[in-house]
Amino acid sequence: MSFSVSGGRYQDTFTLSILSEGEESSTCQIRYTLNGGTPSVESFLYEGPLTVDKNLYSKSDIYKNPNAIAQYQTPIPSDVERIVVIRAAAFNAQGEICSNIATASYVVGSLLGRDITLPILSLCVDSADLYDYQRGIFVPGALHLL
Repeated sequence: MSFSVSGGRYQDTFTLSILSEGEESSTCQIRYTLNGGTPSVESFLYEGPLTVDKNLYSKSDIYKNPNAIAQYQTPIPSDVERIVVIRAAAFNAQGEICSNIATASYVVGSLLGRDITLPILSLCVDSADLYDYQRGIFVPGALHLL
């Protein structure tokens, strides 16, 4: 599994294809996510090239933490600049994954309204690993002992 354009910084929107290799290309369906989550059989079905533009921004407000203790809550920003994160994998007819999971992050300058010149590090983590009550690292959760 791979993408036709490598993750990175781009000035303008562009078209992106998700590519599968080998046996999986003829026997499996490609599914993808736009929120950093791990692809599953319930994820979007890839049916053709995607235009990397503001329509692909994640609608998730993961930065809002409803489980935080009041004294540890941080102010919620009024506006968040977003990047496009795409994760994709192939699944067979039984719903089993039959490829690696490909992940890429795209920063599109024209969508932000300015150029970013600093180095960028993008970490893709399933939101449950951050905010799930049982295992999230950013919430007190089930094991909180105050």
